[in-house]
Amino acid sequence: MSQLEPVDLTAEDAPTGVSFEYGCEYSSFLCDGRLVAADSRLTAWDLEGKRRISALGLPQGRGAYWTIEGAPTDNVVAVVYGTTSDVLLVDIDTGQILQTLPHPDRTHAIAWSPDAAWVATGGGKLYGDKPDTVVRVWDVETGELRWQLKGLKKPIVSLDFSPDGTRLAASAGRTARVWRLVVDGKIRKRPAAPAKVPGKDPVGEVRTIPGSPDVLLAVGCSVVRFDPEESAPRWTRSWQCIQTHACHSVIWTSSGVLTHVVDDLVLLDPDTGEVRWTCRGPRGVKRLLVAPDGEHFIAVGALVNRVEPRRLSDGSVVTG
Repeated sequence: MSQLEPVDLTAEDAPTGVSFEYGCEYSSFLCDGRLVAADSRLTAWDLEGKRRISALGLPQGRGAYWTIEGAPTDNVVAVVYGTTSDVLLVDIDTGQILQTLPHPDRTHAIAWSPDAAWVATGGGKLYGDKPDTVVRVWDVETGELRWQLKGLKKPIVSLDFSPDGTRLAASAGRTARVWRLVVDGKIRKRPAAPAKVPGKDPVGEVRTIPGSPDVLLAVGCSVVRFDPEESAPRWTRSWQCIQTHACHSVIWTSSGVLTHVVDDLVLLDPDTGEVRWTCRGPRGVKRLLVAPDGEHFIAVGALVNRVEPRRLSDGSVVTG
């Protein structure tokens, strides 16, 4: 299979607003601002105009299992769907499958390097014995496997390249690791030994920080800014929660550190961890996505079947 076929949307009733058949947990922004959602197919949305632009059909009978991440420089998505573990790099405009990256186990996490030259993948069975816990970094142009990064013992749940493309962070179980892929402008054949970031609770997302070796961690009911070089947190912001994974998603933005506590959306000061604003979000928040303009974001989750763009300045919903 080298092509996904376009879907004729003119033959379908247009939905009211930006809504999804199976929720919008599996969605990602493209570099031009479109939102691509994987529900029963790959659909590109214009959030400002609240309309579908295009859709690509998927082979039937593959099940409803998804991971998706849009490239930062091209209108390409890396997607996993159905019962397969392979990662497809798909041109969302033409439907062409540019690469198929084979995986031995389920893929839960995908990250693109800032120049979209590399894509990192990781996963492993969430339940059962001996999950595949290797982080793989691929050459996007050739599809060749560049690195296999080992050291984690649990399934990979999050990956993130640093903004300069020199480091790669991964989280799994109660641990996160940071590998140095480029040192002094030179690509290493064997990445430098990873820094280990320990946690007392299972780690959700891990995020790198521009111009800093630090990483952000969503850990249980806390967000932590951690210095891997000193093996110590710079600050920790915690909440009293009943849920184990109250803070699953965290992301660095130009306005501050965006996270959530169950269904409450929160923006933190990046230097101190103090709360800048908080507001109520949609039900079942699991992932936060910042738009390419750096001024808006959306909160997505398994229980959310509609998308409402929000302002990073105060968390308010964009209307009109």
